[in-house]
Amino acid sequence: MTKLWTLKADINTPDDWGAILRQYEKMALDIVYAHPNGVGSGAVWSSINKMLGPERTISRASVIFALNRFVNAKVLGFDEATGKGGHHRLYKPIMTWSEFEELVIWRFIEKLMLIFPEKDSLREKAERLKVQT
Repeated sequence: MTKLWTLKADINTPDDWGAILRQYEKMALDIVYAHPNGVGSGAVWSSINKMLGPERTISRASVIFALNRFVNAKVLGFDEATGKGGHHRLYKPIMTWSEFEELVIWRFIEKLMLIFPEKDSLREKAERLKVQT
């Protein structure tokens, strides 16, 4: 399984996606979800750097690596396209945002159950946390 996110938990951890994803990773997801028919890594990278402003930039390689991690985790899909420079990917969401949130929750619960298999109460709590649709 692809290691997609880590939980950063301490007193200074933000109470948002920053506890799980790097800022540019969350921005990349937001951009892809805003383009359900697909968007290229160049457009994602450019948009992220505009949002970050001149004081901070992220490399295009970092954006591509992040997008490909999301593909490997089956959060995003892609279509192959040809253009200037050869083949490239147009990234698109393959699950709803709610499904992604549920995936994140369940991945952490599954990991906790591996770490603490003797804790039956953890399984009970996990069942109560199932997202109602």
